[in-house]
Amino acid sequence: MEDGKKAVQKEVHKIVVWALRGGAIALGMLVLIRLWHMGSPLCWRWLSPENVQEIDKMLFSSAFGGVILSYLKQIMKPLPK
Repeated sequence: MEDGKKAVQKEVHKIVVWALRGGAIALGMLVLIRLWHMGSPLCWRWLSPENVQEIDKMLFSSAFGGVILSYLKQIMKPLPK
């Protein structure tokens, strides 16, 4: 029974690692878009000021990181001995 639980935890860990990598890529893209809109001429910008504010809210919200950390703590608990 414990071997099955360990196998499931390993698979969940792999999925979480890939999800974190995907999230890191998405976060990096959001930062690049935000920097682009800060430094580019007005004619090159495609997002409205409201869209840029939404990106800022997402990037600088502590709730976003809190959800990820609480999930990771729950998933990666050591097995009871």
